[in-house]
Amino acid sequence: EKRSLDQANTENKFKSYPFQTGKIATTQAMTIKKNNVFYHIVSKDEDSDKPYLVQYQEENGVLKVIKVDEYQEKLSQELEIPTFHFLEAKEMKR
Repeated sequence: EKRSLDQANTENKFKSYPFQTGKIATTQAMTIKKNNVFYHIVSKDEDSDKPYLVQYQEENGVLKVIKVDEYQEKLSQELEIPTFHFLEAKEMKR
């Protein structure tokens, strides 16, 4: 699954959010899977400091983008998925 996510991110020109910002999410990695949809946090080149939530659905082994939204906590509530919280990577090392 990780490989196909990386591939889908590359094809859609999304960047790894922690890599771009030095911030990491406290929820399991940056991805939540629910009802066959992957909810995945990424950043975009043109707006690299903001997290975006990409919704991917798998079709024939390939992840297709259904929707991309700027991530806000209320989005998690609407989608009924866990909230992503972000911390500076250096805060995590304590």
